[in-house]
Amino acid sequence: MNATKFPSGFTLLAVLISWLLASASQGAAAEEVLYEQQIRPRPLHIIVPVNCDGQRRLMILDTGFAMRALDSSLQSHLHEYLREENLDAIGGKLKAKVWKSPPTAVGRWKLPPAEVITLDCAPFRRVLGTDVRGILGLDFLQEDALEVNYDQGRLRFLRNYQPPLSVTPFLPGEKSGGMKFLPVSISDHSLPTVRIELEGIVVNTDIDTGSDGSISLQTETFEKLVANGAIAPEPDSGVLGEVTAAGTFTSHDGTFTRGNILGIDLKGVPVSDGRNVNVLGLSFLLHFNFVYDVAVQRFYFERRHGEPPISAAAMKALFIYRKGHCEVFALRPGPAEDAGLQKGDRILKLGPLRGKELNVYSMYDLCEASAGQTIEVEYARGGKSHPFKSQIQLREKRFIYPVEP
Repeated sequence: MNATKFPSGFTLLAVLISWLLASASQGAAAEEVLYEQQIRPRPLHIIVPVNCDGQRRLMILDTGFAMRALDSSLQSHLHEYLREENLDAIGGKLKAKVWKSPPTAVGRWKLPPAEVITLDCAPFRRVLGTDVRGILGLDFLQEDALEVNYDQGRLRFLRNYQPPLSVTPFLPGEKSGGMKFLPVSISDHSLPTVRIELEGIVVNTDIDTGSDGSISLQTETFEKLVANGAIAPEPDSGVLGEVTAAGTFTSHDGTFTRGNILGIDLKGVPVSDGRNVNVLGLSFLLHFNFVYDVAVQRFYFERRHGEPPISAAAMKALFIYRKGHCEVFALRPGPAEDAGLQKGDRILKLGPLRGKELNVYSMYDLCEASAGQTIEVEYARGGKSHPFKSQIQLREKRFIYPVEP
């Protein structure tokens, strides 16, 4: 008779752990994909098609905004007015009318009932060259998760997100490698935030897919880091910044000289004074594939190692959107100034682009494809009846943040 062989203590422990993990997996609700779409590998904004009151509308996905918003032209779809309210937004307060939201769905996923505000989306349409008719804020993700995977060009909304077993908490100062997570804090009357430490200063910051910027810090924090040398301010800063829900606003810009956020060495990374909020914007989030799981209050992120996005403005030394119009509002020494452009000039043609093609996406692609080359520019100045023509010698590729060795 053959003797029965029992597993060793180590093998028995491994079997027990496997069984416990399998039981836990069976006991937990299965991960569900609520919606999925493709996104650009290096987007300046994330645009989601939304079915609102039976009509398909394009909306900006904005996790730095607490509510949904519809363009003022769609006010006829809003039947129940609730109140007027002052809301926090990048750059200041937003005075808005609040309504009960009409039935809204993303794909086949019906979003929970919510409130919605109305605002003028025309500046967004002009800047993006896309028929944007609203903002998809964070209110619909209170019980779900957002996954953004740039390497796969994929956006998904998930229920019961299941992170890999290898995920570990992120510790301040460590280098990011593998999937990490930070806890998400939710306090009354505010957006969820993640807590980071920056040069000894504790900062609660929004994860903001609605901002195409890098990092914005509250005025007090920005000034402290300028004072201790961690931020080198721009010499002629204080120009009109990005278009936000609260309008355009004066932004003082700078560059980090040192520091670390989420394992990223900040030396050379752009930063701006965000006035009233701390923000990790989309161009900084491009460092990572990430999952923002509001339901379990965790922000998961994994470092990417692809080429970072270019800074088209730095390659032209030209800033040309003011209140959504293609107008020169700031210049730096370099190609555009050498071509004779001045503040207030209206851009009519840039390379092959003209009219509605003069949007941030097309200009980004033009600069990326034509780095180091000469492109034609046509512009109007003052009340002159004839346009001016010149040529801009684009710089070689300039990146939004430094390229890793």
